[in-house]
Amino acid sequence: MILDNIEYPQFVWKNEFQASGIVQQTEFALNGSSHVEKSQVIAGRSVVLESELEDITSFETLFNHSQSTLIEFQITIRGVTFNVIWDHSEAPISAEPHRLFSDAKPDFFRNVVLRFRTV
Repeated sequence: MILDNIEYPQFVWKNEFQASGIVQQTEFALNGSSHVEKSQVIAGRSVVLESELEDITSFETLFNHSQSTLIEFQITIRGVTFNVIWDHSEAPISAEPHRLFSDAKPDFFRNVVLRFRTV
């Protein structure tokens, strides 16, 4: 994944094949017949990226970006560019310290999850 011209090679698109590009709505007419409407989803798709391990510098850069960027921006995944926003309906970025420290910052974070929405 590339964000702000910085490559984060360890991130995997976790929900790439879970999202449907089609939405469907079914209604029944007064005579009982079914009326089905389908349309293609153009925006609003969830993009969840996950990395097993990231260093503190990468994590802090991503965390600060998620807290300061409220407008759309671009990410590139395997050569395809997406216009996205951070998904603040949940935590836009989450992670755990690789080792628990009492006073010092950890050197690495594990299970780093990034949440975006396409626009």
